[in-house]
Amino acid sequence: MLYFARWKIVVIASISALAILFSLPNLFPASQLQSLPSWMQMRMPLGLDLQGGSHLLLQMNTNELVEDWLESTADDVRNTLRTERIGYNGLRQANGEVRVTIRDAADYERALEKLEGLAQPISNDLLGTTATDIEVERADGNSVVVKPSEFALNERLSAAIGSAIETIRRRVDALGTTEPTIQRQG
Repeated sequence: MLYFARWKIVVIASISALAILFSLPNLFPASQLQSLPSWMQMRMPLGLDLQGGSHLLLQMNTNELVEDWLESTADDVRNTLRTERIGYNGLRQANGEVRVTIRDAADYERALEKLEGLAQPISNDLLGTTATDIEVERADGNSVVVKPSEFALNERLSAAIGSAIETIRRRVDALGTTEPTIQRQG
């Protein structure tokens, strides 16, 4: 049998009693805490792990994503028309579309054909649908309107959100967090 000196037993017992005495206020609700002596009214602040974790809700700026896409589309339109030596003016982006006016009416059909060549096919294997990423339409006069298709816009937003979730997941997992739940809302 182990033998401990009496003074060691007394020190260990008194430290244990003080630890229990100082941790008791954490077990009482705030209303009962007021009835305790002032030296016992201190509570231990709980960290996130003891409070039930944390909940973060991040929002993606989809307008910025669309604006970047429109800028890229405007650059593609500009480069295509310059490469084909088709005169244009009034290249602008507004209201979720890129609008360009072809100077010479004789070049209008060729410009429309070349701009339609910018459209890339997008397929959804789950639904079995195929669409293009941009829509090229005739407008009034010699104008051409190039705008993202609704299907492509939804696909691009889903891909961006998926990429953001994966980035967040990698960063949270690197911190050693156990069982994180990272999901899309809305």
